[in-house]
Amino acid sequence: MKNKSSKIKSKIQKLSKLSEELWQGKHLSIGRLITVKYLCNEQIIAAHLSLNISKQILSNIVNNEDSLLFHDKEFYFQNEEILLNAIIEIENYLKNQNSHEAIFQIRQLLCMIKELDQKMRLRDNLYSVVGYALECVLLPFDAGYYAYQVASEYVRNPCTRGLKIEAAPKIEEISNFFSEYYFGNYIERWHKANSIVKDR
Repeated sequence: MKNKSSKIKSKIQKLSKLSEELWQGKHLSIGRLITVKYLCNEQIIAAHLSLNISKQILSNIVNNEDSLLFHDKEFYFQNEEILLNAIIEIENYLKNQNSHEAIFQIRQLLCMIKELDQKMRLRDNLYSVVGYALECVLLPFDAGYYAYQVASEYVRNPCTRGLKIEAAPKIEEISNFFSEYYFGNYIERWHKANSIVKDR
């Protein structure tokens, strides 16, 4: 157990180091983010990370932040309900992993989001992120891979290759998520927050 904990800490430190290098102005390969895949060695971790990132992206859009993630805000608001429903259904799945209804809804929403992604003249990271987040639920044995894709789409600049300084704060967010998940009280706080919402 202690050995496993040390390996996890080491991988989280790799993400922190990656962020530090970007803050220093280095341009790095997106492949350096592969650590995310190994930290998401269980589907539930992958789904929580993907949910966290998806919610952050939608918050950024509403607050007029992070224009790198989407090109057409009007198109987003026309289809906002689909994206919000995707987040709701991932949350429903995490509350009850035996829910056939949540899985059915996620399948339907994934088809819709893939159609939206194809309609965009310029490829938006937004639809890819939410689509990959849904894949984390539908394909549990590949959840780590799809969590890596979620993180990659979130941090990269769609107009350039690799990672640049603007990715540094996002990688910090991801690193902090893993620290809280593995060594903090993330799950306890998440269940408490969702039970409060449910009670309302």
